[in-house]
Amino acid sequence: MKRKTKPDKINPEWEEMAACACAVQNMHLMATSLGVASYWSTGGPLDSPKLLDFFGLTEEGDRCLGLFHVGMAAKEKVQAYRATRGPIDKKVTWRS
Repeated sequence: MKRKTKPDKINPEWEEMAACACAVQNMHLMATSLGVASYWSTGGPLDSPKLLDFFGLTEEGDRCLGLFHVGMAAKEKVQAYRATRGPIDKKVTWRS
């Protein structure tokens, strides 16, 4: 998360984090639609100076919020993880 790309317009940190989460979800949805295996990981050396430098996150407030891993998986393996969705009315209560 690059905090000061536009010094005259700095959004609150929570807004930057929410935007990052939305972007990750969009990447995951696109990868899934293309049959690409992917996952978001927040573990590992995210605060490592080498990693931050590699990604150009060198200014105060810059943070690495996670890594998005992509790769290919065998179709049989992917199908085994597919959820079976039930009817929406069993999960949602509509109020008017």
